[in-house]
Amino acid sequence: MSDPLQPAPEFVVSDLDTLRVLADPLRIQIIERLTPAARTVKQIAADLGLPPTKLYYHFKQLEERGLIQVVETRLVSGILEKQYRATARR
Repeated sequence: MSDPLQPAPEFVVSDLDTLRVLADPLRIQIIERLTPAARTVKQIAADLGLPPTKLYYHFKQLEERGLIQVVETRLVSGILEKQYRATARR
C-alpha cells in the first residue's frame, strides 16, 4: 500500500482543462518546488521572490485539477496555514 503523504510515481493528464492549467510556467515552478517536500504558499512565494497573494489563485487552480493536494493544516496566529505537495513526481 502506498503512503498517502508521498507523491505517486506519475500523474497522467487526461483532459484539456488540466493541460491548460499546466501550460502556465509559474504553475510548473510551483509543482517543481512541491515535489520533493510539502511547503506552504508563503514558502514557495519566498523561493520565487513573489508576494503570496499572487500565488493563491495558482494554488487553487492546481488543487482543483488534482495536481497538488493539502497534506497538513495548522492554525498560525488565528490563520489556517496549509501545506501542499505535488500529487506525483512526474
